[in-house]
Amino acid sequence: TASSVGLPNPYLTWEESNEFDAGFDLALFNDRLNLTVDYYNRRTSDMLLDDVIPSITGFTTQVVNAGSVSNKGVEITVGGTPVKTSDFNWNLSMNVAFNRNKVLSLNQNNDRILSGDNDGKPTHVTLVGKPIGQFFGYVLEGVYTAADMADPSVAKYPTAFEGAVKYKDVNGDGTITDVLDYTNIGSPYPDFTFGVTNSFQYRHFDLSMIMNGQYGGHVMNGLRQTVDNLQGFFNVSKEWVNRWRSEDQPGDGIHSGVIHATPSLGHRVSTLWVENATYLRIANITLGYYLPEEVARATGFIKNVRVY
Repeated sequence: TASSVGLPNPYLTWEESNEFDAGFDLALFNDRLNLTVDYYNRRTSDMLLDDVIPSITGFTTQVVNAGSVSNKGVEITVGGTPVKTSDFNWNLSMNVAFNRNKVLSLNQNNDRILSGDNDGKPTHVTLVGKPIGQFFGYVLEGVYTAADMADPSVAKYPTAFEGAVKYKDVNGDGTITDVLDYTNIGSPYPDFTFGVTNSFQYRHFDLSMIMNGQYGGHVMNGLRQTVDNLQGFFNVSKEWVNRWRSEDQPGDGIHSGVIHATPSLGHRVSTLWVENATYLRIANITLGYYLPEEVARATGFIKNVRVY
């Protein structure tokens, strides 16, 4: 048997990109200092998107050419030899990259694109004027107190209780609702990425160190879908010892109490899941020693030896 999985589009074409790229290289002080700068600006149009179509066709979406995205950035590399003597050399190389992308248009209505899945709900959103695939979920406001539960002006969801997780009423309708009260809660893109390589040589010894990292941006901790679940199905992380237990033991005001009502919004994607992605990593360190050449050659069959 066979079935059609999509509605064909005879007008479908390839995506198109136009790019401007400029850069320069500079060497100073007899190549003791080198600088490379590169700038690019690329616009991609006629992207392949699943656009919504009338369900009377038998399908809900169709692949079309629609939308455009801008990608631009600056990449800089600096290298040099700060110290160079007969016994000691120090070589240094550094690079930094600033890259930005922005959605310029989508379909005719510029409808947002929701993607990802958490309990059947989206985890990412793509909007015109924003970078692709922003994190999408609730804004955590803490836990409901007894005063909150008694106050009708405090937005709630039907299964809320004292000590339950409390989210922001984004659309202002007085009720907390999945997706309707989701918003942009972080970006996966860093402000910049960087790398640094240092290499030293002193007589027969050499040392090299490679580091890299990024500044800014966020990462979504998807493990929280299980370790934040207090329904008794999974182990939980030790931070939940600070959970709400009672009005007299409110915990840290962030971690909610044990869930006793279902369905629960207690482990939906929220700002609690989105963490700072800034890091500095030492990727490699190598220490080496070259055997003096005259010692190696004395064997009659070895040219050089290096232990590292």
